[in-house]
Amino acid sequence: MRDREKRIRRALWDIVDWGERLMDHVEGRTEEEFRANRLLQDAACRCIEVIGEASRRLMELDPTLPARHPELALREAYAARNRIVHGYDGIDYGIVLAAARHSVPRMVAAARAVIPPDPA
Repeated sequence: MRDREKRIRRALWDIVDWGERLMDHVEGRTEEEFRANRLLQDAACRCIEVIGEASRRLMELDPTLPARHPELALREAYAARNRIVHGYDGIDYGIVLAAARHSVPRMVAAARAVIPPDPA
C-alpha cells in the first residue's frame, strides 16, 4: 500500500476512533450533566478537534473526497474544529452535545463504509 493510501486509511480510522470516543463520553448523559461537567466538555471538544483535523488531512490527501463522499461531512467537521479551536471563548456546549449525538455517529458510519480494505 502506498504512503498516501496509508495516510488516508489512518485519517479515516482516526475519525472512527475519536468519534466512537466522543459517543462513549456522552452516552447516557443528560444535557444538564454535560453542561455541568467541564472534564466531559473538554473531552468532547478534543474529540471534535481531532475529527476535524483528520478531515482536513483527508481533504488535503484527496481533494475529490468531499465531492465523492459528501456523507463524510469533511468540510463541516473541519469548520467545527476551527470554531472550537479559534472560538474557544464562545463554545456553545449544546451544539457540541448535539453534534456528538447526531452528526458524529453519521460521520463514523460513513468513514467505516469508505475505509479501504486491508491489503492481503
